[in-house]
Amino acid sequence: SCIFITHDLSSAYYLGEDLIILYRGRIAERGKTDEILNTPYHPYTKLLIRALLPPDPDKKILTSLESDIRLREDVVSYRENSCLFVDRCPSSMDICRRENPPVISVNEDHEVRCFLYANKS
Repeated sequence: SCIFITHDLSSAYYLGEDLIILYRGRIAERGKTDEILNTPYHPYTKLLIRALLPPDPDKKILTSLESDIRLREDVVSYRENSCLFVDRCPSSMDICRRENPPVISVNEDHEVRCFLYANKS
């Protein structure tokens, strides 16, 4: 086993079978690398993937991502009992400021910590 810590998701894709996306030290998404990179759930994961340079600029990839997802540039504050990504999340809701999001099992190999999927499990 090897733990490879990187901001470079392209390298993670080639080196790892499993992937954990962290935001401020808390797991935002966990699962098989292929699945997370092709079907991301957490808004932070989507933003990280959107920041990747495409291997072929003429070929559109990852069509499941919203084309208009953008990082909010509000003042970021730390809240122990809330979603840590709430101040920067383009999809934040009131509950995100009041509670820690639950870990939602998307399938047996993929989990996301986000209220967007809390009622879909």
